[in-house]
Amino acid sequence: MMSGVATHEDTPTPLLAGLEAEFAALWQLRKVRAREFSQLLHPHLDPTALPLLGELGQNGPLRPTDLADRLHLDPSTVSRQLNATEKLDLVRRFPDPTDARARLVDLTEQARDKFEGYREELLGRWRRSLGNWAPGEVETLTRLLHRLRQDW
Repeated sequence: MMSGVATHEDTPTPLLAGLEAEFAALWQLRKVRAREFSQLLHPHLDPTALPLLGELGQNGPLRPTDLADRLHLDPSTVSRQLNATEKLDLVRRFPDPTDARARLVDLTEQARDKFEGYREELLGRWRRSLGNWAPGEVETLTRLLHRLRQDW
C-alpha cells in the first residue's frame, strides 16, 4: 500500500470474482431487457441497434462518424445499423446544414415518439428497482460506475 491507499494487488480474488459475476448477471439481464424494449420500437428491430437509437434519441442529430465515436463502434458497424434502422423507418438521413458534403442522421418523428415511450418505461424500471435506495446511494453508485468506466 502506498499512502494508505489500497492497490489493485490488494483486492482479494474472490472479491473480484464476485464483482465479475454480478456484472455478468447484470449484462445478461440488460440483454433480455434490450430484446423486450426493441420490440416496443419495432417488431423487426435487432436489439444491438438500441444503443444507436438511444444515442440519437438523447443527442441527435449526429454525423455517422460521431455516432461511431460515441458508441465506440467501427464505422462499418454503425453504417450497417443505420441502413437496417432506416429500412424500418426509425432513422432518416439528411444534409448537414453546416457542411453540404456531410450527412446527419436522426430518429424519424415516429421513432422519436416510440423512443420517448421506451425511455419512460426504462426510467420507470429504474425508479422501481431503486425505490428503496436513498438518493445519496444512487449518486454514489453512479459516481463509482463512472469512475470504473473511465479506468476500464
